[in-house]
Amino acid sequence: MGDRLRQSVWGALALLAVLSCPRGASAAWVERGRVEVSVAGHAGPLELRRHDGAWSGTFQLRNTGPGVLRVSRVAMLDDAADVRSPPGLDVRLAGGVPATLAPGEVRDVNVSWASLGRLKKAFAQVVVTSTDEERGEVAMGVVASVPLSIGWPGRHALSLLVLWPFALILVAALFAAAGVRSARWYRRAAVAVFGIEWLLALWVYFVFVPGIGRADGNDGFQLVERAVLSARAGVEWYVGVDSTSVLLVVLAATVGLIAAAGADEPGPSSTMSLALLVGGALGTFVALDLAVLFVAWQMASLAVLLMAGEYGASAGTGGAPSSLRLGGVASLAFLAMLAALAAFVRASGPSFLVDGSHAAHTLSVPELARTSFDMAPRIGRFAFGDAVWALLLVAVALAPAATPLRGLLPDPLDEAPPPAATLIGVVAITLGPYLLVRVAFPNLPEGARWAAPAVVALGAFEMLQAAVRFVTRRDARSFAAQATIAIAGACLCAVGASRWG
Repeated sequence: MGDRLRQSVWGALALLAVLSCPRGASAAWVERGRVEVSVAGHAGPLELRRHDGAWSGTFQLRNTGPGVLRVSRVAMLDDAADVRSPPGLDVRLAGGVPATLAPGEVRDVNVSWASLGRLKKAFAQVVVTSTDEERGEVAMGVVASVPLSIGWPGRHALSLLVLWPFALILVAALFAAAGVRSARWYRRAAVAVFGIEWLLALWVYFVFVPGIGRADGNDGFQLVERAVLSARAGVEWYVGVDSTSVLLVVLAATVGLIAAAGADEPGPSSTMSLALLVGGALGTFVALDLAVLFVAWQMASLAVLLMAGEYGASAGTGGAPSSLRLGGVASLAFLAMLAALAAFVRASGPSFLVDGSHAAHTLSVPELARTSFDMAPRIGRFAFGDAVWALLLVAVALAPAATPLRGLLPDPLDEAPPPAATLIGVVAITLGPYLLVRVAFPNLPEGARWAAPAVVALGAFEMLQAAVRFVTRRDARSFAAQATIAIAGACLCAVGASRWG
């Protein structure tokens, strides 16, 4: 009798506790379903396989919760006004939508692609909407690729273009450790590495299909490669080329080969700086993730700093003090660029990574172009767009790899031998205009109109400096160096004028 009374008392107390809870709190006690997507028990992305001229694949939709899961939508992350994936993609949930999944139930989601069109590789996202309010929408990344003539190197051509120059750094380090002093061996190693780099860049250029735009998928980029580096931070290895960057890739590889072949007395440090500059420039030109772009840009700047120190010391012009002064100014450029990109990321919205994982803020350059920053919070007393533009202009003006303020800083072009000066003048100086075209103009059109006069003035100042420096020196080497500076200034003027008014 005592046990029954005790059970009745505890039952009454439990009922009273439930009834006294707020309505929302008692609802939390209800058992709910939990949505999960996977490919054969593993995380995405789903790689489609080719069968009879079409691509297809299957991933699993599973209810891992203790309650019922209701699925209301399984579809592409796409719409007519915002094309993200190539046309012709079909997604079907086994049993159809809407669907109700019991606890532990698994259903297949079949993805098929009739044709990739003109693309060699395509990416997409399949989004699942369900009653799992805790997770919200979940996604599965989808990848399909056309077999290429050179196989694995072709599928990873852009990654190889960025990373292959660092093989020269390893070779130079091994030569230095082995006590190799002969400039001939360093030159041979550099020509071999950059010869392969140049051939790969030419292959990229010839397989590039002109005329592909956003409607074709991949936001108009080709030979895209994506891999998650940090899901928590939303960082991906995300590279690709369009009609602008593919030409710069060929230019950087060509000038790198010329500089390697024409070096007079290459040694370990100059060879490493050469590889660092080419690898950093190529990484900047193909990067579609802000973190990758930032790291690549800083590598190119570091290479110019190292060259300034080495060639200044060898020329007897005080290379160490010059490098320290240039490095101090470069630190300001580093901080300005870091602050600008951090502001972009903080003001951006959530997105899905290539494997379908969720990122609270996007670092993807194409995704940033879909974000409206008009309502972003002000930075100090300035509107968001104006402040970020000002920071990017400081980065472009002061970075060693792109600085137009050469009258205020030691100029590596004056101290470097002709091959290295050509590389700095032709490749590194293009990084400034490219940064504005790739990041600033597409994302901050209002800020672009505000900053356009400053961009034009910066370019005009650079051209004026080049003319004055050539007139005061009047030698062929100075003419070549200052001509490249003037061309970069003209590019800045053209970029600014296109947004003026």
